Amino acid sequence: MGEVQVPVLHIYSPLDSPPSALLENLCSGILGILHLPPGHCWAIWHEVAPHNFHRDGWHYGAMDNGPIVTIYCKRTYNKEEISRMLLFTRDTLASGLSCDAAAVYATVQRVQPGETLVRGGIWQEVEGAP
Repeated sequence: MGEVQVPVLHIYSPLDSPPSALLENLCSGILGILHLPPGHCWAIWHEVAPHNFHRDGWHYGAMDNGPIVTIYCKRTYNKEEISRMLLFTRDTLASGLSCDAAAVYATVQRVQPGETLVRGGIWQEVEGAP
């Protein structure tokens, strides 16, 4: 498999915490899409306090708020894998939060070799690695 790639999801919502098992289900599905071993996808829920946002339709504490998601991952994933990960993220969050799928905003930010600290060192892309 080469070097293991770990996507990290940051999920921002005016809900104080995610419903039970939502983050686990999200990570588990992404592991399958990207063919990663267990434990190699992280999801972090960020509560956005009422005075710290302006987004039409968001109401603090309402479960049906569509979250804002940033997914950080290494640039080695292809467009199909990224598309599948984004659509899975949208569908899982929409279902788990009972919100409209169109209200989920998600973006992927590719991390670059030499700009990421991982496992105690600066990640450098390995020539020929997937």
